Amino acid sequence: MNTEIERLVPKMAPGAALYVADEDLRVIYANDEWRRFALGNEGMELAGPAWNTNLLDNMSGKERERWASIYGLLLNGELSHYEEDFICSSPEERRIYRLRSTPVKKEDGSTLLVHHTVRVDDKAEEREEMRDRLSALELDPDQVKREYKSRVLEPRVSVPGFRVAQYVKPLEDVGGDILWHQQYEDGTTDVLLADAMGHGIEASIHAAKMVMMLESLAAPYRKPQDILASLNRGMLRHRLKHESAFASGILFRFELGTPLVRCINFGHTAPIFSRSGEVPLKVGIALGIVDTIPVWSEMELDLKVHGSRFLVFSDGITEQFNAQGELFGTDRLIQSFNASLDLELDPMVGRIIQDLDVFRGDALVKDDQTLIALELLP
Repeated sequence: MNTEIERLVPKMAPGAALYVADEDLRVIYANDEWRRFALGNEGMELAGPAWNTNLLDNMSGKERERWASIYGLLLNGELSHYEEDFICSSPEERRIYRLRSTPVKKEDGSTLLVHHTVRVDDKAEEREEMRDRLSALELDPDQVKREYKSRVLEPRVSVPGFRVAQYVKPLEDVGGDILWHQQYEDGTTDVLLADAMGHGIEASIHAAKMVMMLESLAAPYRKPQDILASLNRGMLRHRLKHESAFASGILFRFELGTPLVRCINFGHTAPIFSRSGEVPLKVGIALGIVDTIPVWSEMELDLKVHGSRFLVFSDGITEQFNAQGELFGTDRLIQSFNASLDLELDPMVGRIIQDLDVFRGDALVKDDQTLIALELLP
């Protein structure tokens, strides 16, 4: 049995702890690394030879409900895998582990749930500091403004192989719109545009928290879906009891040297492309709403098909009213976009904002406004 299981499991990192369960969630195998991990962390019931332990036996309440949902999605084929970081510190050191659960089909048609656990030490101190900063934000409005300005308003998005132009204008000094990017050593770049509920100082607290967590959670070897899952859990863990904040948005992953863009939409308006116009993406649930496991569908878009230039924006752009009570709307945005395609990227964004302001006239601006334009270099 052990040889068969080891043959079936996906390739894993050296030194990874491994345990495997069957379709009834009964543990049927664990390697020596897992036994050492369990014994070292007071998991005696999982370290011995009695493997007939149900994965849910040591859980209760919402945690049991959440993992039951995760395992159901994995066994039903609705998730290709599930990944989660957890803290398991000792008195001597701060330790973070990453658990990855993957369904593996056997030749008889049954499914095994393979669990890999590896230690993630590269960001342990950073995450400790992040938790302290997240807690401090709620007590210091001035710190919120500094964090929002330095992490959202000041950075310029840069994507290798693309031209980029951006416009970020919060309704007040700070706001709930987010424009974040992370470029990795291999040229891979993640870009996220999101809109946290509300505006002003309260929304900026949520926005600043999201960006701070993203900086800690993002990594080139993590799939965009896994980054969102971790961000969703972080938002739920690090909010005050009376809060009900959520955020919609789109996360893009650009890989150097390819016109293919991977993207995940979590409750947001679709992007607009120079050739295809508005391109609907499969829409998943917004972040910060449920503590189960939202399933976000990742899509891959070919810019050679949809157009080399595209826009992503917050609803403060399309939901701007004029004095007659009319919305600017997506159709007017598309018209403005198409009419300015002969311009360079920065002047094009300036023209779109000018068209928006002319439409608005004397009407008040009532929401944060964020827009980013990207163009694939020839």
